[in-house]
Amino acid sequence: QQLNAIRFHETEADTEEEATSESEDEEPEQTKEQLLAKVANALNDVKLYRQGKLKLKSAREFLDEL
Repeated sequence: QQLNAIRFHETEADTEEEATSESEDEEPEQTKEQLLAKVANALNDVKLYRQGKLKLKSAREFLDEL
């Protein structure tokens, strides 16, 4: 079964790191804990989606917004 949906989360820590980044072209490095938290959050979203508690945009809807 494929998930054809995308959801982005911006946390307070992400916003702070972006604000202190030296260059807009460079992505700030993330700690292992931050990466694990993002993966856990994504897996929770998949669980909620499968339970029908979360509506996600399709990849096509996302691209159409760009």
